Amino acid sequence: MILSLLIWRRFVHKRAMIHLLCALFFVCMSEAVSAKEIQLTIMHTTDLHAKLVPHISENGKPDAGGVARLAYLIKMIRAEESHTVLLDAGDLIQGSPFGYLTDGTIMMKFLSHLNYDAWVLGNHDFEWGAEKLNACLAESKTPVLAANLQLENATDEYAALSRIRPYVMLERDDLSIAVIGATTPGVPSWVPSRLLQGFQFSSAVPAVKKVLRCKEVQAADIRVLVAHQGQREKDDFANEINALASECQELDVIIGGHTHKSIPDLRAGGVLYTQAGYWGENLGVVKLLYDDQKKQVVKKAGLLIPIESSVQTDTDMENELAFTVKTIEKALEKNVGILKGDFYWSGSRMDEWKETPLHNLVSASIADALNARNCRVDAVIHGILNRKADMRSGSVSFGDLFNIIPYDNTLVVVPLTMRELSTAIEETCLAPHQPFDPERRIWGLMVDVETTPNGGARVTAIRRQDGTPIRENERVNVVFNSYDASSAGQRLPATAKLAAENPGTVHWDINTRKVLADYLEKQKVVQAETHGWIRVSRRNTAMPPSITPARKSAKKAEIVPAGMPKENFRSK
Repeated sequence: MILSLLIWRRFVHKRAMIHLLCALFFVCMSEAVSAKEIQLTIMHTTDLHAKLVPHISENGKPDAGGVARLAYLIKMIRAEESHTVLLDAGDLIQGSPFGYLTDGTIMMKFLSHLNYDAWVLGNHDFEWGAEKLNACLAESKTPVLAANLQLENATDEYAALSRIRPYVMLERDDLSIAVIGATTPGVPSWVPSRLLQGFQFSSAVPAVKKVLRCKEVQAADIRVLVAHQGQREKDDFANEINALASECQELDVIIGGHTHKSIPDLRAGGVLYTQAGYWGENLGVVKLLYDDQKKQVVKKAGLLIPIESSVQTDTDMENELAFTVKTIEKALEKNVGILKGDFYWSGSRMDEWKETPLHNLVSASIADALNARNCRVDAVIHGILNRKADMRSGSVSFGDLFNIIPYDNTLVVVPLTMRELSTAIEETCLAPHQPFDPERRIWGLMVDVETTPNGGARVTAIRRQDGTPIRENERVNVVFNSYDASSAGQRLPATAKLAAENPGTVHWDINTRKVLADYLEKQKVVQAETHGWIRVSRRNTAMPPSITPARKSAKKAEIVPAGMPKENFRSK
């Protein structure tokens, strides 16, 4: 016990005594094992988003995470424990420069180096489409799971996709373990349909129940569900953990993800739920005690071990990734332009409806890129996801742009009438903010708004930059990113409806971050600017509702590869 405790102490920061107490509980439970009892230690990660190196966490904590530290802990636990399993709950390949500049394959090396037993696909893992996902899966033999995903494109061209399966069976001596996987059914609410051709998503509850009826799963000693879904007070379109726990009591453990929450040990009936946060800032550990005579798990407990500077690094992992990390870090240092003035975006509630220099910079770069491709742009609606993304006067590196645009969205141009545009503005820019809302702004048109009792505002007039009003039946070309045009996780249903049903909608396969980098390199020096796009008043003037459904059409929206010219839109 003393040796075990000393090893556990090496894992845990001295200030984190609560984790040490959990570790001590594990050790005590281990020493009480009889001949009829078998221990299993499950380690898990989630939402790594290709964050390879230590970073500043969302709450400002410095030097957090790092896969070399994760590797050290994983190997030490394996050396201490007789029976171990290592799993990942998804959103693995995208969300950092390391994922972007390697097309996610660097994370396949990570899985292979640590011999992960399985991983589950998350919503961001689909955002590059079937071709890149197939290429990623081809780089690793690690089983990839998603019971609620049906495939129609697992052809010879995309052979690696055929390896996606509902579950995998693992053996640890005489212990049989069924590991079931489920992705979030909400993927189509974030990812453009053009990138999901051949993928069909469904609720995880019936899919998991179907797997639990399989004979070899029923015969397993331990059943674990790994889901790219998070526990919430109430289930929603993307997260079904409460239903899974209540309707699938055959499960011993549910390992979650997606919502970036840190949950060491939560019970729902007899099921243990746990979630390891995000960005590799925790290693999740679940300890199970299986009684071979009773044929059931008799004890279970979960904890999260923080990945901090006090944790040692694994030299083999560092060496494995060293060349790639060094090459990418050098690319990120490249200067792409110079800013004059402060490009801020934060402010008071009233300011949140108004433009900011940072939003203007992003939107101007988008308009410039599309104009260069012969696509007229009248307005851009775009947000900034990182709430700490202000940029100060001076040089800007390519790496700085990942703080402004962390994910790899593309562009969608939708020709809208004034009423339709009013609907989109009210929903995207003026509605009361929700958690994780990227706080969008409009660029390119002058908009008058008045406040509403619910804390939002509504549009009263829209004019061009020269003051000319937008005519009722006139259509203006408005650019959204692909995330918002897909409903932003059902936050923007009216905007998504306008984009989906409008026959003039055009999808441009252009990465928004690259657009910004190209614009800065082209301009060389960019001055912080505001133009007065939105003017707010507190008048109570009545105005008819602006929400008007877009015209239905059987015509599919066009997809234009990067660089291909597209004729300007015309009023319909």
